[in-house]
Amino acid sequence: MTEVVYHPGEMPAAELAHFMQSSNRRLYAWPVLVRKAIGTLFRTHNPMAAMFAWSSNLNYRRVDWNNSFQWELRTAYKLPRRDLYY
Repeated sequence: MTEVVYHPGEMPAAELAHFMQSSNRRLYAWPVLVRKAIGTLFRTHNPMAAMFAWSSNLNYRRVDWNNSFQWELRTAYKLPRRDLYY
C-alpha cells in the first residue's frame, strides 16, 4: 500500500513514500477505526455492517503496518524487495 510506483518530477520517491506512510498511519489509527465502525452502525443500524467495517479496516491497518515495517527495513539495510518476502 505504500510502494511508490509514480515518480513525480519535483519530489523524491522517498519523500512521497514517507508522506504516503504518514497518511496511512493517520487513516488507520485506533480512534479513526472506532469512529468509522460506530459511524457505520449509526448510519446503517446494522451490527453486521459495523462488524464488517471494523474487521476490514483492521485488515487494512495490518497490511499497511506490515508494508511500512518492510519498507523501513529495505531502506535501512538497502535490501531489494524480494528478500523480505517468503
